[in-house]
Amino acid sequence: QPAVTDTPALQTEPAQTDNPPATQTAETPAPSDGIPLVVTEGDMNAVMARLEQLKTLPSDKTIILLDVGHGGFDPGSIGLDTGVHEDELNLQVARFVAQKLGEKGYYVFMTRMGSYAVAETKNEDMRLRKEFMKLDIFDAAISIHMNSYPDDRSVDGTRLFYYKEGTKGHTLATIILDEICKATGQRNRGTNSGDLMVVREPVAPSALVECGFISNANEERLLANPNYQEKLAQAVADGVEKFFNSDN
Repeated sequence: QPAVTDTPALQTEPAQTDNPPATQTAETPAPSDGIPLVVTEGDMNAVMARLEQLKTLPSDKTIILLDVGHGGFDPGSIGLDTGVHEDELNLQVARFVAQKLGEKGYYVFMTRMGSYAVAETKNEDMRLRKEFMKLDIFDAAISIHMNSYPDDRSVDGTRLFYYKEGTKGHTLATIILDEICKATGQRNRGTNSGDLMVVREPVAPSALVECGFISNANEERLLANPNYQEKLAQAVADGVEKFFNSDN
């Protein structure tokens, strides 16, 4: 059995970022408190201001950090048949996930909602994502990625990563994985406590979702299909809801 990891997520070569828009919000109605259910900001000062605003929410409100992998100068993995970039698919799926979570009444903070990086270098980008994961205002954190294993294009399926120490990440990852495989029929590749930087030492339960392999011809086609993306996203949102409704 080959070892399969999301190696592009661990690259550290610096490069320049695209300029992000100042503000992006999803088309999810704002609740009565006026704070959008789904929000992201491009400017880092605005990011911190929004995070401070989220801190004012009552303790019974559930806030999800939705990390959208790669972006801008860092495309992640590349589809072997269509040449689709992982960062594009991550964003498309994450938008659906944010919508589904918002419909369930969760507050969602996304690390990006456009084709840009979180910072100007890979090292800084990863550092900021990790810092978001360590903030104590989030009740859970989900990172969206695609997998790739060009050495064997028959490899397929969904796998989730979590941080091995505490925070109930294993439970969250297991529930989401079960929901995805049940909804999509994809191969269950299990959960792994790999030491990926994005989910390392989180404060809240966190999981990194490897939605499928864009090195596999069938999964590359599926993952680029909006109907499949929405089905996948619904499963992620259902898994999050099931986690919070359980004793976890």
